[in-house]
Amino acid sequence: MTDLNIKTAASLVSLYWGGAMVGRFLGTPLLARFEPARVLQYFTAGAIIFLSISIGTGGIIAQWSILGVGLFNSIMFPTIFSMSISSVKYGKEKASGLLCTSIVGGAIVPFTQGIVADNFSLRLGFLLPMLCYFYLFCFSFLLFRSRPFFKPS
Repeated sequence: MTDLNIKTAASLVSLYWGGAMVGRFLGTPLLARFEPARVLQYFTAGAIIFLSISIGTGGIIAQWSILGVGLFNSIMFPTIFSMSISSVKYGKEKASGLLCTSIVGGAIVPFTQGIVADNFSLRLGFLLPMLCYFYLFCFSFLLFRSRPFFKPS
């Protein structure tokens, strides 16, 4: 594995967030046209596939597949938030606060992934976010099967 200089790493981070922006632009009309739980399911499946490619390969293929995860992350939080809140009948304010507090997982998961990567391997470290995406896939699958949020016109 080659070391990245700061300029190259910064440009790659920009590409990740650019992919997230493109994903948001593509995901918004998809969410308006199709069942949000189904769109979330496809986007989490995309993230799992790209992580699997990165874990199973190396070099430039692994690099671009990790960058592609940004495309699929783009619609996740707002979709999860709105689907979760819409299913609450009483105490929406408390549920909203709890969901906002759970964002701390976005700090704990990368930290834990780093510990796993440092002590075992980078590839093994990527299994942790894959487990998180799998959980979100199951969440969206169960929501889609339990009830539709709206029927597209």
